[in-house]
Amino acid sequence: MEREHGRARADYYDYFAQEHYFAVCELHRLEKLYTDIAWYNFELECSTWKYPWPQSVGSSMLMLCGVRHTLRRTTYPVYYSGKLDDAPTLPAEILLSEIALAKRWVNQCHESCRDVYAYAPGGDEHQALVRKYQKVWNQCSSPSV
Repeated sequence: MEREHGRARADYYDYFAQEHYFAVCELHRLEKLYTDIAWYNFELECSTWKYPWPQSVGSSMLMLCGVRHTLRRTTYPVYYSGKLDDAPTLPAEILLSEIALAKRWVNQCHESCRDVYAYAPGGDEHQALVRKYQKVWNQCSSPSV
């Protein structure tokens, strides 16, 4: 019986560890995208600066590319390509909120990996629950005077 429980715990841990891996990959992807957006917005911002910064020509071309890694290849999708005058600024606040959500998901996945063993019989959290409900049981079963 213990062997089946151990195998089940290992299966759950593997599942949550894979989720954690994917969450970390997504967080890194979003953080890299944020650096791309920061560079892009900087290029738009500094295009109007005056001397000593070299002023950009409004008709110059600007291209924002990302990086996507898959198992066997890397691609560089183009997010914007066009004239500097026509380039819209990108709202970094949206991406920052997505990064915050991704960080929270990474933490939740990490906790899930820990909880597989902590809430299993004999784990720290399992023992705390047993003590808690043992105390409740003792209060309910004690004779009233």
